[in-house]
Amino acid sequence: MKRFVFILPLAICFNWTANAQELPHNMRRSPQEVLGTISPDETDMCVVQGFADPYLSMKDVGQRKEFRWRIRVPNGSTFNIAWATQKIPAEGFPKAEDRMISPKSPLPSAMGDVVIVVRADGRKEPTLEISVFGEFPQNLPHAVQDPNGKEIRVFPDLKNASYYNAILINNATWLPYWKETKPKLENLDRREPVRIEPSGNHWLMKHVIEKEGEQEGFGIWLEFK
Repeated sequence: MKRFVFILPLAICFNWTANAQELPHNMRRSPQEVLGTISPDETDMCVVQGFADPYLSMKDVGQRKEFRWRIRVPNGSTFNIAWATQKIPAEGFPKAEDRMISPKSPLPSAMGDVVIVVRADGRKEPTLEISVFGEFPQNLPHAVQDPNGKEIRVFPDLKNASYYNAILINNATWLPYWKETKPKLENLDRREPVRIEPSGNHWLMKHVIEKEGEQEGFGIWLEFK
C-alpha cells in the first residue's frame, strides 16, 4: 500500500509566537482545563493533561476524531514525540517512522509546555494529522546601564519562544475507527493529569484493531533521552 506523508515546515521565531499557541488567550475556557495543571515548583516530572477542543467546528463529528494533550516537560531539549502506523506490536514500541522535533531544531533546554493535537478524518480518503505546539518562557526586553550610566533596552534572542510542526498522512486506510471491529484504545488519562518520569519511552496513544493475528492502526509515544 502506498503511503504519502506531508511534513509542514516548522517555524521557530518570535514573530510566530502568537500563531503557534494552540489556543489564543480569549478562547481558553479556564486555567484548570487548559493551563495551570502543574505546580510552578514541580519541575522534575513530566506532566500530561488532556483537554477538550474549544472550537465547535473541530469537535468529533461523524467520521472525524480529535485528541489533545498539554505536556509540561522539565527539559525540552531531551524530549521528542515519535509515531508509527499500520502494523503495531502488541508488546514494546515499534520502530519510529519519524519524530516530530528535528534534532537540527531542538526545543530549548528549559521547562516548557508542549501541546499535541491528533486529528483522524475518515471522510472520502482517510487522513491522520499530528500537530505539535511548543510554548516556552520568553525573556522579555529589559533595561541595563552602559558604563556611562545610560540606560539601554536589551532585546534577547527569542527564536526558541515557540515551535510548530505538523504531519499529514494521506491514504490512512489502516485507521481503526471506522472498522467493524471495535478498536483497542490505549492513551494517557485525558481527564486527570498524569505524572511520568522524564526518561525512556511512554505511550501517549495507541489505537489498533486485531487483523489476521496482528495489530493494525497507529501509535504515538513520548521519548526522553
